[in-house]
Order: sequence, then C-alpha cells, then structure tokens
Amino acid sequence: MQRLHYTVIKDINAVDLSHNSSTSKQCKKVLGSLKIGETIEARQFVKETIPKFCKTVNPRNIANIGYRYLREGKKIGMLFENSIEKMNYNCFLIPF
Repeated sequence: MQRLHYTVIKDINAVDLSHNSSTSKQCKKVLGSLKIGETIEARQFVKETIPKFCKTVNPRNIANIGYRYLREGKKIGMLFENSIEKMNYNCFLIPF
C-alpha cells in the first residue's frame, strides 16, 4: 500500500495572484488552515480536515473535494508532493 505525503512550502497569501484567482474561496480557506513546513498525509487530510469545511456527509464527495484541493495546492505552488512511501507488509505479519 502506498501513502502520498505533501509538504506545505508557501502560505496561501504568498502565492502568485495569477494562480490564486482561479482558486475557490472554500479551497483558499482549507489550504489557509495549513502551516508552512507541515507535512500532511493525503488520506488523513481528506478524512480529518475536509469534513470540518464542507457540509456534505457523503464520503465519496468529501474525498473528491479533498483530493481536488490537494491538486490545486500543488498546482499553485503551495504544496510539494513528497515521494510516495511504500508500506512494508512484513509489519502486519504476526509471528506464531
């Protein structure tokens, strides 16, 4: 199983205005809640942070919104996508 991590490299206010104009207000609010230098796991971000900012309770819609905002953050240069961490399945094996 692979985990995707992002590192926040810029504040939402420090992003170039030409990129910032295409971003929705809700997306700016969500990305604005992230701190510079913070490393987030994409799945955890979608499950824990996004429900605080949207009214929908449908998990698929929440996931779509969350991953769209992460892509937008990467596109505007606010987020840096770290290399994908592969989980080792040996840690799940239980010795008998």
